[in-house]
Amino acid sequence: MVSRRFIGVEPSLIRRYFEVVSYGKDVIDLTIGQPFFEPPREVIEEYVRVLKSGGHRYGPNAGLFELRDAICRMYVEDWGLNYDPRFECTIVCGASEGILCSLLAVVEEGDRVLVPDPGYVQYRYAVKIVGGKPTFYHLKFERGFQPDIEELKNLASKFRPKAIILNSPCNPTSTIIRSEVLKAICDIAVDYGMTIISDEVYDRIVYNGYKHISPAKYAYDNTIIVNSFSKAFAMAGFRVGFVLAPKHLMNAIYLAHCYNTNCAGKPEQYAAIKAIEVRKTFLSRIIEWYEERRSIVLNILGKLKDRFIPPEGAFYIFLRVDDIFDSSIKFVDSLIEKVKVACVPGKAFGEYADKFVRISFSTDIKSLKEGLSRIVSFVENI
Repeated sequence: MVSRRFIGVEPSLIRRYFEVVSYGKDVIDLTIGQPFFEPPREVIEEYVRVLKSGGHRYGPNAGLFELRDAICRMYVEDWGLNYDPRFECTIVCGASEGILCSLLAVVEEGDRVLVPDPGYVQYRYAVKIVGGKPTFYHLKFERGFQPDIEELKNLASKFRPKAIILNSPCNPTSTIIRSEVLKAICDIAVDYGMTIISDEVYDRIVYNGYKHISPAKYAYDNTIIVNSFSKAFAMAGFRVGFVLAPKHLMNAIYLAHCYNTNCAGKPEQYAAIKAIEVRKTFLSRIIEWYEERRSIVLNILGKLKDRFIPPEGAFYIFLRVDDIFDSSIKFVDSLIEKVKVACVPGKAFGEYADKFVRISFSTDIKSLKEGLSRIVSFVENI
């Protein structure tokens, strides 16, 4: 018999439509959430060098100390946060493993976990898989997709949740939690003894003077940071992520990782060290790359400006379509059929999110312009 924990757990709609594109002909792909550009040259060269010089062997469970040390030094320099690389950093196989290990570390059977809607598809299912109960807080369009502090207070008081998952910049809304809202959330977490699991994979991709702030700034002892090299450094296929947390939380996270995947690959970890070394030059270039595409999005989708909030971070447009179709899946299916453009139904990100579709602008400019133009025409002529 299959475990009851998997009842209601479904395959990702994101992947379903990604596969539709891969099998389809002449369909413009605005679905997948990964960088379109190449990793830094130094990263590729280091990966090949290590692979050719014995890098095929196992590494330490917690990850190479050189990488953990580099990450912790980067966090001091870039974010002003101090972590001990010996005891407060674990290298994992992508942020997705980091999320799962963090939940395994803090959630008991039946515990409530506050999950955003809209929110990345893994969150609610990972909570179910570890035996918890996902309890949703809503990021409403009318509020700029900002968490509602009163709603969070009420949920915390009613359910006494064990943890809350935050994601800023957010996938799929591309919005950033305001500092005063984040501080209020941290106060609630401390007051109710909640662990904050903070998914920060888009921390480097921000626009228009917005800045990423980690909840660890306000609630260090309660916060688990999950991050990776996938988005900022175009290393999605390398599957290198990391978790930062105080020692009292990290030991269980480390054990969950040990008995899940053992260790991340050695060549990938040495490549990640190179990514850290070249980050300042490389990141300045990729922000220009994204800003160019963001400008194209705002220009072409200008006629639909009342349907979305301009991206503050990440690389998505979350377009409201509930007045056109009663289901985001119907919208996307019709879009593919009639104008051969694929994006992701908001349904992938929650029940409230079903009012929207997610459009990725991490692609080549020609495809982006043509795809967006077709979407505008589709909406105007529906």
